[in-house]
Amino acid sequence: MKIHAIHHVPYEGLGFIADWISDNNIELSQSLMYDSPTLPVTDQFDGLIIMGGPMSVGDVKEYPWLLMEKQLIADAIDEGKKVLGICLGSQLVAESLGSRVFKNPTPEIGWFPIKKTFLFHSWFTLFDDKAEETFFHWHNDTFEIPEGAVRLFRSGGCENQGFQFEDHVLALQFHPEMNLPIIEGLLQASGNSLVPRQYVQNAEKIVKNTTLHQEKSREMLFDMLSCFFLD
Repeated sequence: MKIHAIHHVPYEGLGFIADWISDNNIELSQSLMYDSPTLPVTDQFDGLIIMGGPMSVGDVKEYPWLLMEKQLIADAIDEGKKVLGICLGSQLVAESLGSRVFKNPTPEIGWFPIKKTFLFHSWFTLFDDKAEETFFHWHNDTFEIPEGAVRLFRSGGCENQGFQFEDHVLALQFHPEMNLPIIEGLLQASGNSLVPRQYVQNAEKIVKNTTLHQEKSREMLFDMLSCFFLD
């Protein structure tokens, strides 16, 4: 399998996804949009992963490459490629499917539980007996569930935490891939703007919670990636 990953900022890498790709001997190509905004054509990959970033989907004047990225996402979906969007990536997927992306009622930054909205799902087998699991979040925006898609998760701070479209598109607002080095990079880049509130943790609490939750997050991510891309 060939997977292509799109990155929007240098401090939001693949994290635990890179470990899964290495473990499964998957061929990886990448676009670093912040450095050299070039993208492949769809016949060069089997799966597409769109990562997070601090920009919004409408920031096309500041980031004109968003336009060609949106087109690639739409083309990949139309051609039945496996498409996974995380955070900003999920919002770009939602917009590509015709949905509105807008400001969430509250920022959601830190480790918070998500609740599943399904009884069983073949992409999330480790959720079978769990009402909720704790994952990392860092977002201000959110999306409406696209027409024809199915909501998969919600949280206390954000109603739409993930959706599935048909059998080949997965969008996750939360971050199952983030490890301590990436989170420390995020805090270094944007931590000064954190104002603790109900769904915003301070830097110290975020780091502490990372050590508590990242291994479980990694385990559930690996299960999801294998079920989604390989089964």
